[in-house]
Amino acid sequence: MAVSTVNVVPVPIFTSVWPEGRIRPFQATPKQADASRHARTRAGDVHYNATLQRPETKPGANPAELCRPSFQGAMNDTHSPHKSKGGLGRLGGAVRYSLQGLGAAIRHEAAFRQELCVAVILTPVAFWLGNTLIERILLVAAVFLVLIVELLNSGMEALADAITLNEHPLIGRAKDLGSAAVMLSIVLACIIWLAVIASHT
Repeated sequence: MAVSTVNVVPVPIFTSVWPEGRIRPFQATPKQADASRHARTRAGDVHYNATLQRPETKPGANPAELCRPSFQGAMNDTHSPHKSKGGLGRLGGAVRYSLQGLGAAIRHEAAFRQELCVAVILTPVAFWLGNTLIERILLVAAVFLVLIVELLNSGMEALADAITLNEHPLIGRAKDLGSAAVMLSIVLACIIWLAVIASHT
């Protein structure tokens, strides 16, 4: 009895994507290759599973789209579970988190400690030096502006360090920009104080 044979032609078809993002090829028969080409001609959809961090195909999905997973599920969720609620509870939480931030800055940021010591000294001097209410407000506001900018810079540096501790040009640029903002606030404070002192001479 004659036995018919089928010649298998190696045809690479991409059907799945590994978690690392690499495409896994396999050898298919001509019939499977035709079916795959037919499937690629139909409109497909790829659903991105943010939990598994891998694409999941739906019936009629386009295999070529596996390399471009959609973040639609993650982007549509606009509510953060870490956001505080309204009411007096929100106010109490805001005060508590603010005090925690000040404590963290005092414990971990040497620059903030130095500027805070200067602020403690200059604040009473500002009330003695200023002749009018406007001058006193300007002098105190200039000192507090330096502290505020330093807190923002320290927060940005902490966030950058949480992303990576390795050297990166963009992270280095972000830290330099924050440092420049602190320097400009100090220059502005010095100008305000010198202007008030000069007005009294």
